[in-house]
Amino acid sequence: MINKENEEMTITEEEIVDAIKAIKTGKAEGSDELAPELIKWSGKENIDRITQIFKKSWIENRIPNDWEKNIIIPVYKKGNKAKCERFV
Repeated sequence: MINKENEEMTITEEEIVDAIKAIKTGKAEGSDELAPELIKWSGKENIDRITQIFKKSWIENRIPNDWEKNIIIPVYKKGNKAKCERFV
């Protein structure tokens, strides 16, 4: 989200909550060995921690080393290929 006051990009807790709500359950765990259900149903305290991790990553312009081990391949669904929301 862009803060209009100083036009800096920031990650909000609301965005983290929305992303967590969108997690599909019943899927395999990632390289972190955490089941999607654990993240989805972990509660407010965990949301705070996840938000802080993403904020720190954004500010420092770097990601945790373990995240570099993953390969994410966006899958196109339909519509305008120039729009990120058309990929999952």
